[in-house]
Amino acid sequence: MRQRRPEVLGLIVGGVHPDRQRYFESLQKQVATLSLQDHIAFVGSQQHVAEIYELSQVVVSSSKKAESFGRSAAEAMAMGVPVVGTKHGGMLDIVLEDETGYLFVPGNGVQLADKIIAATDRSWPNLRDHVARHFSLDQMVEKTLSVYRELVR
Repeated sequence: MRQRRPEVLGLIVGGVHPDRQRYFESLQKQVATLSLQDHIAFVGSQQHVAEIYELSQVVVSSSKKAESFGRSAAEAMAMGVPVVGTKHGGMLDIVLEDETGYLFVPGNGVQLADKIIAATDRSWPNLRDHVARHFSLDQMVEKTLSVYRELVR
């Protein structure tokens, strides 16, 4: 990514749970070993996440474990920001390939870089509408109630 887009700056947003401290330190060490300190910033927990989304060209959700719902992906799209996410779990329901973002195979750094560049090289005009249609609170409540109604029958 750095070779193809030397101006890139990646923000790693989020706090570190005490049982993940060693993992966090290994990430910091890897960034230093690869001389990426000018390209990757660990910014910790943030209260102004909407502002971070607004300033972003793309949001990457790169969880190694499949999540049931990728809230950060839906939040980013609601702010009009495309998402590049891992090709498993809830990301498969949120990120529609080439429509709301891109998916990549976990651990495939080359594919991730390709998808980030592809996401920044085009416009994404309907992301907020997609989130409103598929992930609004009213819509999710109605789907949940529908499941309960079906079970009662």
